[in-house]
Amino acid sequence: MRVLPNMTVIVPAGRPETLQAIEAVAEHKGPCYVRVGRNKVPTLFDENYTFKIGKAHVFNAGKDAAIIATGLMVAEAIKARDLLKAEGIDAGVINMSTIKPLDADAVIAAAKHCGAIVTAEEHSIIGGLGGAVAEVLAESAPVPWCASASRTCSGPPATRKGLLKHYGMSAGDIAAAVREVIKRNAEKPAGNSKSQAAKSQISSNSQTANAKRFGHWSFEFGIYLEFGYCNLRFDQL
Repeated sequence: MRVLPNMTVIVPAGRPETLQAIEAVAEHKGPCYVRVGRNKVPTLFDENYTFKIGKAHVFNAGKDAAIIATGLMVAEAIKARDLLKAEGIDAGVINMSTIKPLDADAVIAAAKHCGAIVTAEEHSIIGGLGGAVAEVLAESAPVPWCASASRTCSGPPATRKGLLKHYGMSAGDIAAAVREVIKRNAEKPAGNSKSQAAKSQISSNSQTANAKRFGHWSFEFGIYLEFGYCNLRFDQL
């Protein structure tokens, strides 16, 4: 649904948010898709909560990593946060109930504040929350990221709890993903900012020189491949 033009995609986390989401959709101009589950989930919001299309809700900011979750996975993310807290890990939890339009500002803020992101959704890793968050991170705030989502197309008959475990979506699995991104974040080379900038400039100059020297050749070669024997396309070197 996220790839459809002008489509608004909402995955509320529980009854109170679902009721407000339906009211918001009724007043919204344009096509909307609201995805809900059939299983009972904990009530996470009180009467003071207000749902708004395109706006994330931050339960807590965290310090070591942020879990961005949607739908029934928000409750699992909160359980994961409690598991990690017992280990001395401060993980934030963000309810991203609108998948499209995504609250990019909330994603960027969490990435800059925590330095590591985990997404959790009861959905395929393709075309869902994880992909949307990864796109924002890649463009605006590159930090270690891991997704807790389905990576297969089918599963065995099981209870809700069994399915979450099968697909790697349980609170324990989310906690494991958080530990992994924290580890990756700690292993990132610090580097010198001026040195990195200099290396980037050298690389840019080198690419420009190569483009001037080989640009015509690579263009012709790319056209040959695309219209000749295989569907590949090469940009200028």
